Amino acid sequence: MEISNNEKEDTDVRLLREMGYTQELYRGFSPLMSFAFCFTAVNVFASISLGLTYSL
Repeated sequence: MEISNNEKEDTDVRLLREMGYTQELYRGFSPLMSFAFCFTAVNVFASISLGLTYSL
């Protein structure tokens, strides 16, 4: 039996409510957030490789 993402989120929110908590963080990604994350990851790899080149 497969659970869809919406059902899983509803289950998580319900479980949090039962424990006395509310969901505070947004769980989705906008296209801008996805681009920013990928851009950051690529730049981290580039800076590490550049640093290793000069250190060796």
